[in-house]
Amino acid sequence: MTLQQFGFTHADERISRFTNPFGCGDSNRERNPSDPTTRPLRWYWGRAARLAKRILRAIFREISNTLYLLEADPRVTASPIADVAVRRISREDRSALRALVVAENRDPRAPLERLEDAMQRGYRGYLAQCGGQILGYGWFTVDGARHPQVEAFGVPLGPKDAFGSDLFAVQKYRKHNLPAALLARAIADLRAQGYRKIYGLVSAENRASALFHLRVGYRRVDRCTAFALASLFVVSRAGVHRLNRTWL
Repeated sequence: MTLQQFGFTHADERISRFTNPFGCGDSNRERNPSDPTTRPLRWYWGRAARLAKRILRAIFREISNTLYLLEADPRVTASPIADVAVRRISREDRSALRALVVAENRDPRAPLERLEDAMQRGYRGYLAQCGGQILGYGWFTVDGARHPQVEAFGVPLGPKDAFGSDLFAVQKYRKHNLPAALLARAIADLRAQGYRKIYGLVSAENRASALFHLRVGYRRVDRCTAFALASLFVVSRAGVHRLNRTWL
């Protein structure tokens, strides 16, 4: 005895929805994409997978960097800008440096935070100046000062090693060898005080900075990866540390 003998047809909605709720393999029904009952099960799995990815990205953020090391003298020629002087940054330079950052960045919040944090932590800074105008600056972590990137990625700083960070130059002078000249003079001062190895971290996405480091004589020594967990902690092979959003 068949279902048709009881008065039911193959197209009957009651039978079709009971036996095939998602409409899979039913060639006699016209599928309506807006009708949830006609969507195949893989559509729901796809939606769930995309949602899971968004949740994971909100919880985990990968931070990938390349570690560079400079042991020889930088390969750099003199800056073509006349009368450029490089000197140590002092507390009196704070206002001028802040004004430079604001003038050179569409959104100066992040670089201003790094500037303030570097000065508060006592990092050794150098600036390039011409005719009273600051054209660029950079920071170095020495003498056991703590740096969030050094701790998060386990940079092997020794007692007479330095870690360079946040090298900045005015936009119109970046192609005039100014960043390299600033870096060379700063490192010459560090070497005169006995610092031999100069480390630097470059984001895996910052190709321009990577090429700059290689051009002046740095060499790649390691690939450093960490994961920011829920914007609270950073996890890497160096351990678990609180996430410092200013530098990471």
